[in-house]
Amino acid sequence: FDQEMRNRGHRIVRYADDILIFCRSRKGAENALAQVTKILEKELKLTVNQAKSHIAHSKDGVRFLGVEIGSRYTRIQAKKLVEFKRKLKQMRKRNGGKPLTDVIKELNPLLRGFSQYFRIAN
Repeated sequence: FDQEMRNRGHRIVRYADDILIFCRSRKGAENALAQVTKILEKELKLTVNQAKSHIAHSKDGVRFLGVEIGSRYTRIQAKKLVEFKRKLKQMRKRNGGKPLTDVIKELNPLLRGFSQYFRIAN
């Protein structure tokens, strides 16, 4: 798939089965979506999730893997921040009465993982 898209001159970002295709115009994006659907469904025998497939302009922000990417910004999606804060609160409740070093040891993997995953965001 990646080679076929490169041969057709499309710029893509792909992580596993999540794909972004960058186009200069809406008409180009519509054409790319049709080509991608054809390649994936007809040639590679995969199913394209039509509910998740859509065309968006970067000025409106594109949501991809928990990050919202715009023309001039990259930020963490609000729902991901809410979920992260919920996990932190849940972990803090379980840590009542423990020494600070133990609390830090328990929180560090969550904090480190979140910061590494979202390090590209503003």
